Amino acid sequence: MPRIAKLDKWLTSKVNSEPKQSYRHRVLKEDSAHWPAVEEPLKKYFRRAHSDAVRRLRRLATGSLHPLRRSSSFSDPAKNYPHTLDLTTLKGYFGEVITCAVAENFDVCGHTDWEVPGFLFRVHIGLFQKLEAQRLAGGDVGVVFGRTGDDSLAFRRDAKGSIIGVLYCEAKCTADHDSSLIADAHAKLNGPGPLDILSLIEVLLDSPSPENDSWINALRRFRESLPSGSVPRCDVACYTCGKHPTRSPSWMETSRPHTSYGATGRQLESIEIHLTNVVKKIRAVYSPEGWA
Repeated sequence: MPRIAKLDKWLTSKVNSEPKQSYRHRVLKEDSAHWPAVEEPLKKYFRRAHSDAVRRLRRLATGSLHPLRRSSSFSDPAKNYPHTLDLTTLKGYFGEVITCAVAENFDVCGHTDWEVPGFLFRVHIGLFQKLEAQRLAGGDVGVVFGRTGDDSLAFRRDAKGSIIGVLYCEAKCTADHDSSLIADAHAKLNGPGPLDILSLIEVLLDSPSPENDSWINALRRFRESLPSGSVPRCDVACYTCGKHPTRSPSWMETSRPHTSYGATGRQLESIEIHLTNVVKKIRAVYSPEGWA
């Protein structure tokens, strides 16, 4: 995904880390004065993140990837996706996508070359079943539980295109503050993942980008090397919140991992994103305009 100009102006970064330790803590605080400069680039980033799911729905239901070039006998299955979904679902989506934007635009775990080749929103089967139920019976989609599997994945590649690092991300988002979300994000990082490399390959196989062949080959080789391959995995717990701490600068520990994180031998970076109005930002990036 393309980098977002001036994202580091909108989100000012402070990193806390201990020498020779595998834990880093980062606080990203919003500077509202720079929101107008990043709003449109962020909207485009979010639309690209969901573009695979939109293309897949249209191709399956109408035989066309474009809503204006389909047969008039077919309705657009993506007309309500994702901008009309309930706020709880959009919070989850917002957390995942903003985590990837941070990974690609900041030196997460000490590296500045993370790449996100694709997003896994197409595998949110429960959501698409509810959208189909809405088409058949009307009414609201309602709250949809989060999808299973990996939240977000980013990778580092060498000059030959081989994967040399994987960033395994768990994202949480709340308009207020909820310490249980922080604990849950860190606990989920204890698992073996990544689990959805094949799904990511499927996303890339269906994408029109000519650059995806090299990604597909690299991901296949990477998957075959698991679980005992030499590619290092770094973990990220990213927590986006609307309520800011007052007694201390952060909600998380700055010098040691959360007690729910029990993995060993991996670099962990815990990230807090403090926004002044989470719901407003979600409504902005998921505004109805531009999803056609």
